[in-house]
Amino acid sequence: MITYLLNATLAKAETYLRMGRLACFLERYYLKQGHYPEKLDELPDLPPHLNQEVLSEQPLHYQRKGNGYLLYSVGLDRTDHGGVPSGPRVVAGQNVQNADYDWVWPSP
Repeated sequence: MITYLLNATLAKAETYLRMGRLACFLERYYLKQGHYPEKLDELPDLPPHLNQEVLSEQPLHYQRKGNGYLLYSVGLDRTDHGGVPSGPRVVAGQNVQNADYDWVWPSP
């Protein structure tokens, strides 16, 4: 159990580190262009690993939204909850507590 918790903590920390660095690329783009890109592919010189889920190695989820953006990882359960950070955990058909859903980067 301790190994699982340690691995989960490290995966979450690495994910937020990547999203933080990716957010810096997004802000530089915004300062030059006056808006955020439609896709992360538009960011110049983006190291490929920054746009990669730690656990699944799939691309992070990004969406331009108005004057900001939504950037998130599907998190530990590897289920895409659409950028929702927490919600009910269902055990034996009953909600038992709040669960950690997607790991979401705070956007402007």
